[in-house]
Amino acid sequence: MGWLMRSSSRFRRKSIFGPVRNLVLGTFLGVFLCTPFVYSEVPINLQAIKIIESGGDFLAFNSRTECYGLYQISKVCLRDFNELNQATYTVEDLFKPSINEKVASWYFGRIRYMLNFYRIPVSVETLIASYNWGITNVVRWYGEGADTRQLPEETRSYIQKYGELSSANL
Repeated sequence: MGWLMRSSSRFRRKSIFGPVRNLVLGTFLGVFLCTPFVYSEVPINLQAIKIIESGGDFLAFNSRTECYGLYQISKVCLRDFNELNQATYTVEDLFKPSINEKVASWYFGRIRYMLNFYRIPVSVETLIASYNWGITNVVRWYGEGADTRQLPEETRSYIQKYGELSSANL
Protein backbone atom coordinates (compact mmCIF):
# COMPACT_ATOMS: atom_id res chain seq x y z
CA MET A 1 0.00 0.00 0.00
CA GLY A 2 1.35 3.41 -0.87
CA TRP A 3 0.65 6.92 0.32
CA LEU A 4 -0.48 9.90 -1.68
CA MET A 5 2.01 12.65 -2.31
CA ARG A 6 1.10 16.03 -3.76
CA SER A 7 3.35 16.88 -6.70
CA SER A 8 2.53 20.16 -8.42
CA SER A 9 -1.24 20.14 -8.72
CA ARG A 10 -1.52 16.38 -9.18
CA PHE A 11 -1.61 13.49 -6.75
CA ARG A 12 0.54 10.46 -7.40
CA ARG A 13 0.90 7.14 -5.64
CA LYS A 14 4.34 6.54 -4.19
CA SER A 15 5.77 3.54 -2.41
CA ILE A 16 6.35 4.14 1.26
CA PHE A 17 9.46 1.94 1.15
CA GLY A 18 11.64 4.60 -0.51
CA PRO A 19 11.18 7.20 2.27
CA VAL A 20 11.29 4.56 4.99
CA ARG A 21 14.45 3.00 3.56
CA ASN A 22 16.10 6.41 3.37
CA LEU A 23 15.12 7.18 6.93
CA VAL A 24 16.09 3.75 8.24
CA LEU A 25 19.48 3.86 6.55
CA GLY A 26 20.16 7.28 7.96
CA THR A 27 20.58 9.29 4.81
CA PHE A 28 19.24 12.28 6.67
CA LEU A 29 22.47 12.31 8.67
CA GLY A 30 24.85 14.11 6.36
CA VAL A 31 27.92 13.08 8.32
CA PHE A 32 27.17 9.42 7.61
CA LEU A 33 26.40 9.67 3.91
CA CYS A 34 29.70 8.22 2.73
CA THR A 35 30.92 6.63 5.93
CA PRO A 36 29.67 3.39 7.44
CA PHE A 37 27.49 3.23 10.51
CA VAL A 38 29.26 1.74 13.52
CA TYR A 39 26.93 -0.07 15.90
CA SER A 40 29.38 -2.64 17.13
CA GLU A 41 33.00 -3.00 17.96
CA VAL A 42 33.53 -5.81 15.43
CA PRO A 43 36.17 -4.50 13.02
CA ILE A 44 36.30 -5.62 9.41
CA ASN A 45 39.64 -6.16 7.72
CA LEU A 46 39.01 -4.70 4.27
CA GLN A 47 42.45 -5.87 3.10
CA ALA A 48 41.39 -9.47 3.70
CA ILE A 49 38.10 -8.90 1.87
CA LYS A 50 39.99 -7.37 -1.06
CA ILE A 51 42.29 -10.39 -1.34
CA ILE A 52 39.39 -12.85 -1.17
CA GLU A 53 37.23 -10.95 -3.64
CA SER A 54 39.75 -9.95 -6.30
CA GLY A 55 43.24 -11.00 -5.26
CA GLY A 56 44.01 -7.27 -5.19
CA ASP A 57 43.22 -6.81 -8.91
CA PHE A 58 41.38 -3.50 -9.25
CA LEU A 59 40.27 -4.51 -12.76
CA ALA A 60 38.65 -7.75 -11.56
CA PHE A 61 35.26 -8.58 -13.04
CA ASN A 62 33.13 -11.63 -12.27
CA SER A 63 30.95 -12.40 -15.27
CA ARG A 64 28.77 -14.85 -13.30
CA THR A 65 27.81 -12.35 -10.58
CA GLU A 66 28.47 -9.18 -12.58
CA CYS A 67 30.54 -7.70 -9.77
CA TYR A 68 33.33 -5.19 -10.27
CA GLY A 69 36.69 -4.15 -8.87
CA LEU A 70 38.66 -4.84 -5.74
CA TYR A 71 35.69 -5.63 -3.51
CA GLN A 72 33.46 -7.09 -6.24
CA ILE A 73 30.67 -4.53 -5.94
CA SER A 74 27.40 -5.36 -7.72
CA LYS A 75 25.28 -2.99 -9.78
CA VAL A 76 22.55 -3.21 -7.14
CA CYS A 77 24.94 -2.19 -4.37
CA LEU A 78 26.24 0.69 -6.51
CA ARG A 79 22.69 1.81 -7.28
CA ASP A 80 21.80 1.84 -3.57
CA PHE A 81 25.00 3.69 -2.71
CA ASN A 82 24.31 6.33 -5.35
CA GLU A 83 20.68 6.72 -4.33
CA LEU A 84 21.35 6.97 -0.61
CA ASN A 85 24.42 9.19 -0.95
CA GLN A 86 23.29 11.42 -3.80
CA ALA A 87 26.28 10.16 -5.81
CA THR A 88 26.52 9.46 -9.54
CA TYR A 89 29.19 6.77 -9.76
CA THR A 90 29.10 4.47 -12.77
CA VAL A 91 30.09 0.84 -13.17
CA GLU A 92 33.35 2.07 -14.76
CA ASP A 93 34.07 4.04 -11.57
CA LEU A 94 34.12 0.75 -9.65
CA PHE A 95 37.47 0.01 -11.28
CA LYS A 96 38.94 2.97 -9.35
CA PRO A 97 40.30 1.57 -6.07
CA SER A 98 39.29 4.53 -3.90
CA ILE A 99 35.69 4.49 -5.10
CA ASN A 100 35.38 0.71 -4.87
CA GLU A 101 36.71 0.80 -1.31
CA LYS A 102 34.35 3.66 -0.38
CA VAL A 103 31.35 1.67 -1.59
CA ALA A 104 32.55 -1.53 0.14
CA SER A 105 33.10 0.32 3.42
CA TRP A 106 29.66 1.91 3.17
CA TYR A 107 28.13 -1.48 2.39
CA PHE A 108 29.61 -3.04 5.52
CA GLY A 109 28.07 -0.18 7.48
CA ARG A 110 24.74 -0.92 5.86
CA ILE A 111 25.09 -4.61 6.71
CA ARG A 112 25.81 -3.73 10.36
CA TYR A 113 22.73 -1.56 10.47
CA MET A 114 20.52 -4.23 8.88
CA LEU A 115 21.79 -6.92 11.26
CA ASN A 116 20.89 -4.66 14.18
CA PHE A 117 17.54 -3.87 12.59
CA TYR A 118 16.73 -7.59 12.38
CA ARG A 119 18.15 -8.14 15.90
CA ILE A 120 20.87 -10.44 14.64
CA PRO A 121 24.12 -10.29 16.61
CA VAL A 122 26.83 -8.42 14.75
CA SER A 123 29.83 -10.73 14.59
CA VAL A 124 32.56 -11.49 12.10
CA GLU A 125 30.52 -14.51 11.02
CA THR A 126 27.27 -12.60 10.39
CA LEU A 127 29.03 -9.65 8.73
CA ILE A 128 31.09 -11.81 6.38
CA ALA A 129 28.21 -14.18 5.63
CA SER A 130 26.00 -11.20 4.77
CA TYR A 131 28.64 -9.71 2.49
CA ASN A 132 29.19 -13.02 0.72
CA TRP A 133 25.74 -14.60 0.75
CA GLY A 134 23.41 -11.62 1.22
CA ILE A 135 21.60 -10.15 4.18
CA THR A 136 18.26 -11.74 3.22
CA ASN A 137 19.80 -15.20 3.28
CA VAL A 138 21.50 -14.50 6.62
CA VAL A 139 18.22 -13.30 8.16
CA ARG A 140 16.53 -16.53 7.06
CA TRP A 141 19.49 -18.65 8.23
CA TYR A 142 19.48 -16.92 11.63
CA GLY A 143 15.73 -17.49 11.97
CA GLU A 144 16.27 -21.19 11.29
CA GLY A 145 18.77 -21.57 14.12
CA ALA A 146 22.00 -20.04 12.81
CA ASP A 147 23.79 -23.36 12.51
CA THR A 148 27.08 -22.65 10.74
CA ARG A 149 26.89 -26.09 9.13
CA GLN A 150 23.76 -24.90 7.29
CA LEU A 151 25.64 -22.09 5.53
CA PRO A 152 26.59 -22.76 1.90
CA GLU A 153 30.05 -24.28 1.48
CA GLU A 154 31.21 -21.16 -0.39
CA THR A 155 30.22 -18.94 2.56
CA ARG A 156 31.81 -21.25 5.15
CA SER A 157 35.02 -21.24 3.11
CA TYR A 158 34.87 -17.46 2.75
CA ILE A 159 34.52 -17.01 6.53
CA GLN A 160 37.42 -19.42 7.14
CA LYS A 161 39.66 -17.70 4.59
CA TYR A 162 38.77 -14.30 6.05
CA GLY A 163 39.79 -15.55 9.50
CA GLU A 164 43.09 -16.90 8.20
CA LEU A 165 43.93 -13.70 6.31
CA SER A 166 42.92 -11.48 9.22
CA SER A 167 45.04 -13.44 11.66
CA ALA A 168 47.97 -13.05 9.23
CA ASN A 169 47.73 -9.34 10.11
CA LEU A 170 47.40 -7.91 6.60
